[in-house]
Amino acid sequence: PLRRGHALADALADFGRQGVCEHIVLEGLDRDAVGPFIRAWSGHASPPRFTRAIHDRTDGNPLFMEEVLRHLAETDAIYEANGEIASTRDIEEMEIPASVSALIEQRLALLSEECHRLLHAGSVIGGEFDAASLARASEVPPGRLAELLDEALAAGIISESRDADDRYRFAHGLVRETLYNGLSGTHRQRLHRQALRYANGDGAQIAYEVLGSAGLHVLVTGLTNCPDARVRSRTATGRWERISRMARVVLYDRRGVGSSDAPERGYSLRESVEDVRAVLDAAGVRRALLWGATDGGPLAIAAAALAPERVSGLILVSTTPRLINGPGWELGINPRVLESYARVESMDLGGAVSQLTQVRRTGEAESRTI
Repeated sequence: PLRRGHALADALADFGRQGVCEHIVLEGLDRDAVGPFIRAWSGHASPPRFTRAIHDRTDGNPLFMEEVLRHLAETDAIYEANGEIASTRDIEEMEIPASVSALIEQRLALLSEECHRLLHAGSVIGGEFDAASLARASEVPPGRLAELLDEALAAGIISESRDADDRYRFAHGLVRETLYNGLSGTHRQRLHRQALRYANGDGAQIAYEVLGSAGLHVLVTGLTNCPDARVRSRTATGRWERISRMARVVLYDRRGVGSSDAPERGYSLRESVEDVRAVLDAAGVRRALLWGATDGGPLAIAAAALAPERVSGLILVSTTPRLINGPGWELGINPRVLESYARVESMDLGGAVSQLTQVRRTGEAESRTI
């Protein structure tokens, strides 16, 4: 990429005006083409999970893919098993090869220092970000923000999102990862908290963030999957980055957690449901699929019982409740279970889990575990 004002950039612009050359934007290979690429390079079939991981780490850039595959082979991180590629550990936990990092650093070095700092803020938000969140995180004035975004666009470091206006994404996943890994933990948390939005939950400020711009809406209710935990956990960061490519994910800090206000008194599960409404309202989401992991499972079910008009379905992970099909739900739970939750006045965690366990043991509903 050439910086604005470079002699060659001016010459190419002149050629374009004269119609003697054409500017062609080359995009990475899509996921369907990555499998054959890996097979041609290695001579072995690539399992879907490995193919997806390589595509997500490199955005299908052939040069990056080749460097990553070579690094994995040279470090014995991948091997052949029954005609397929197998890995000794999760590819998402593997470090970027030095050669790829050097290529990315060379590209980033072409940018101004101010633009570099802006992209650091973008890397904390995620693989895709909107201009408003970037302005909050970087504290750059709107007029200057537009100029710096133009600089990054011209350099090919970011591109405009096809799904929404004023949204941008890093040209390659490894570019974002290089920027993100270059931040200290303290700097990373500071930028992340500056980028958060806030909902008004009956006078309490509840911090939340939205990842992705297209697809169904997913609200995550678990404490271990909140924005404050995401920025401290590489595993959580990777999980929600992947899911946000297919859905619009809303993460929020429950009261007293991370950047949200603490409750003034005791805090019941019923009041937590009202906070779910407040976050959905602030994010502009009418109905959402609730993702309840561990402690978030009872809250997700309580929200389905008390605010069914806001819930399009449930995904319950590593928690006592099970997913049960019911009429009128895209993904839902049996009406008997909903009734049992609505009758729990205290709506405390123990009571919620106990009620569903009783229903499940009596065999009143046929269920399936997810």
